[in-house]
Amino acid sequence: MTLNPMTPSFSALGLCSLLLTSVIGLACGDDSSSATGSGGAAGAALGGGGSGAAGSGGASLNFAACDEPTDCGLVQPGCCPICELPTLADVEPIDIALAEAFHESTCNGVDLCACDGLVNPNLYATCNAGTCVEADVRESDLSSCVGAQDCVLRAGLGCCVCNAEPDAWVAIAAASEGTLTGLVCGTTECDACEPVPPANLGVDCVSGHCAVVTMP
Repeated sequence: MTLNPMTPSFSALGLCSLLLTSVIGLACGDDSSSATGSGGAAGAALGGGGSGAAGSGGASLNFAACDEPTDCGLVQPGCCPICELPTLADVEPIDIALAEAFHESTCNGVDLCACDGLVNPNLYATCNAGTCVEADVRESDLSSCVGAQDCVLRAGLGCCVCNAEPDAWVAIAAASEGTLTGLVCGTTECDACEPVPPANLGVDCVSGHCAVVTMP
């Protein structure tokens, strides 16, 4: 079996092409409803990442302020995405309602990007104490394991799995499913559904963390 990085391509043109998290649907037409409430605490589950805000876009605009986890998404600063799989160092966690303003504040104007970008489905954003923060599920307690029996596949790291991209499957610890739902959903309620993963995808425990593998 082969470790599967799960890197679907996306168009480099248009604002939605720079939104990298699995909650991309919320920024590009998702109709999920989200109730207003206090910011969800990311806690130790953030593990790798959680470095804080995207900063402020001037004296009065804080791009990273949030009330709910579903307020937050990951974007790449600048006009075009990088031409390789993005890591936490390449993205900024912001309020996705301000994605257009953030894009305008970091892009000087480019007519044509050098490439289509790649989505890293293992990265996600949540709201921690009123600030959007980012994390890599592969480096957090959410994917901790002793053996493959501890792991399950999840359709992306967005709140509502019904809206997940078809190639966004990730591996998490079965015991952490509820914790992850709280981190990415907050008070948002989703339609009930059970996405079915491709038959050739499985999970394994690699160096203490759950990983997606491609079966022969």
